[in-house]
Amino acid sequence: MSLENYKKAREIWLEIKNIAEKIVRPEASYLEICETIEKEIVAKNAKPAFPVNISVNEIAAHYTASIDDKNKIASKDVVKLDFGVMYGNVIYDGAITFDFSKEYEEMIKVAEKAVKEGVKNCKPGKKVWEISEAIASVVEASEFNLVRNLSGHKIEANKLHAGISIPNYRNKISYELKEGDLIAIEVFLTNGSGWVKDSKPVEIFEFKQRKPVRDAHARKILDLAEKEFSKLPFAKRWLKMSKSIVDLAINKLVELDALHAFPVLKEISNGIVVQAEQTVYVS
Repeated sequence: MSLENYKKAREIWLEIKNIAEKIVRPEASYLEICETIEKEIVAKNAKPAFPVNISVNEIAAHYTASIDDKNKIASKDVVKLDFGVMYGNVIYDGAITFDFSKEYEEMIKVAEKAVKEGVKNCKPGKKVWEISEAIASVVEASEFNLVRNLSGHKIEANKLHAGISIPNYRNKISYELKEGDLIAIEVFLTNGSGWVKDSKPVEIFEFKQRKPVRDAHARKILDLAEKEFSKLPFAKRWLKMSKSIVDLAINKLVELDALHAFPVLKEISNGIVVQAEQTVYVS
């Protein structure tokens, strides 16, 4: 994993974060925010590592705008903005939370502090359980609950989730960090019960495997998923095809197990969720 490409991806992510802080505001359109950020990433000679996630209030993750999305941010909304930058084959994944009412500022501060403690522990030789313990210690001293079925993750070249999870609760995972590992420390907190469940809509998909497909539209989408989108997550709206055609073709590809679907994740008790995330190059 190239340290130089990591530094460039991180630099671009921080530049886009500055843009996001200007455009994410009450009355702003979800679609406008997602498309603006994705276009800015491309303008900097990088690729979106996945569709911009704009997850509001009790929605924890995996909401991205549809092609005809009419949603706008309300003044009392708590908005999680999660986006990734791929430069070369290196991905920087990060997230921030906006709270326009200031009602959940303390929860956001705890999430950010927990991420910082996790980042501090991302050193060669450290085991996953040690990182998780550092994160958990911060959260346990607060009044908030972890979303326990969401976690950080290892990143590899062209691969957002590389098979190693970094839970935010105490565990016994013995994977030992190595020089050059890329680790996303990602913390979700809530005033709810602390679990998420699959919900609708589903707008994000990812190439899973090559399958024989008769339908020409489905074949085209599978080709795009594998080649144009580099097997990374993509949004339906990226396909630039008729909505009805896309829906039918994608449903068929999911049935065939050629594509993996990412349902919207919702806190089961409708609690407010906040998110903080950084990606660390272990060195």
